Amino acid sequence: MELEEPNQQANDSGEVEDLELIMIANAKKAGLSLAELNEFRVKDFIKFINIYTGEVERKPRQAEQEDIDQFFGR
Repeated sequence: MELEEPNQQANDSGEVEDLELIMIANAKKAGLSLAELNEFRVKDFIKFINIYTGEVERKPRQAEQEDIDQFFGR
């Protein structure tokens, strides 16, 4: 799935043009309704899209006893 990249042209106030349309298009591609999109703050939506597209690297975590028990089927 390829999501829209923001237009790199900024207007006089330094804002990216068509940001709202890009956000709506990306939300629809991610399967969100407009009502669901409305529940997000902009920074939370950007974080969601980064996680959804796999752009956020997840670091391995330390295994806990529960993980070890599950691995060995205890």
